[in-house]
Formats: sequence, C-alpha cells, structure tokens
Amino acid sequence: MPTGRPRLLTARGAADYLGVPYSTLRDWTLRGHVAVVRPPDSRRWWFDRQDLDAAIERWKEHSDEHPG
Repeated sequence: MPTGRPRLLTARGAADYLGVPYSTLRDWTLRGHVAVVRPPDSRRWWFDRQDLDAAIERWKEHSDEHPG
C-alpha cells in the first residue's frame, strides 16, 4: 500500500529514520544487524524501510532478556 514515501532510504535517511548517528548504522550494517540494499553498479548503501522496521521488531523481542 503506497504511502507517498520512498521505500528505499539513503544511509543518512535510514540513520535519521532509526534515530541513531550514521556511524552507528554503518557499524550495525557491517556486523549484519541491518540489511543493506546494493543495486547493481552502485556503490551507495540503500536501506529498505521494511527491513529497518523488521530489525526494530527483532530488537524488541530481546529487550526483556537484557534489563536495563
């Protein structure tokens, strides 16, 4: 269902979407915690909103294992 918002976000846009610094998003991506979209012949990282939302949901499931 289209919302008028682009599905793919730049790395900076994805960091803003998650509310974290770009460097944190970069680290999470390099460690495999967040999926990255790499179109053919592109050096840029793109992030799918659905993947970002799924990552947030995964992290919620584990939050009660680590009180704090």
